[in-house]
Amino acid sequence: MTLLLALVLAPSLARADGPRTESVKIGTLAPAESPWGQVFKTWQRAIRERTKLPNGQKTTDGKEYALDINFFWNGQQGDEAAMVTRMKSGQLDGAAITAVGLSQLHPPILVLQLPGLFTTWEKLDKAREALRGDFESALDAAGFILPGWVTLVSRAGSHGGSRWHRPPTCAARSRTCGARISSCPP
Repeated sequence: MTLLLALVLAPSLARADGPRTESVKIGTLAPAESPWGQVFKTWQRAIRERTKLPNGQKTTDGKEYALDINFFWNGQQGDEAAMVTRMKSGQLDGAAITAVGLSQLHPPILVLQLPGLFTTWEKLDKAREALRGDFESALDAAGFILPGWVTLVSRAGSHGGSRWHRPPTCAARSRTCGARISSCPP
């Protein structure tokens, strides 16, 4: 079973061009100390570093950077449907959601996680690329931006349960800070 995760941003993000630190609010179901929490914290550090003010300057709120990302962990902003609703109302600027959450904005996205439809990573990538324009246009029409995709894989855990993880080979191909993170072969 394949699960697609996407970071979706509402386009109402404020620009970091004022004397205050602009804060981007992102909801996620991931716990802060999970592997995804660590990735998100790396993004946060990278954004702070890239928007650091010159010569030790500080914003009016005492911060040394112009842009910050505040994550709401563990579903603090609700499930995926609730996070989409909060983005629509402006309570969240973005969310890390799966195809289930994306389907609240464009139901055809669910085709990418139909069990058994894609037998190889290459076929999934090809289908996603072929449909990317349609998906992005539909999300844009709904007022959202999709900056990246991630493919997660479910494998049986040692205790008979399932756990979600990204195959280790993906780490070498991953990019952070908004770049597309592609799926990897098994």
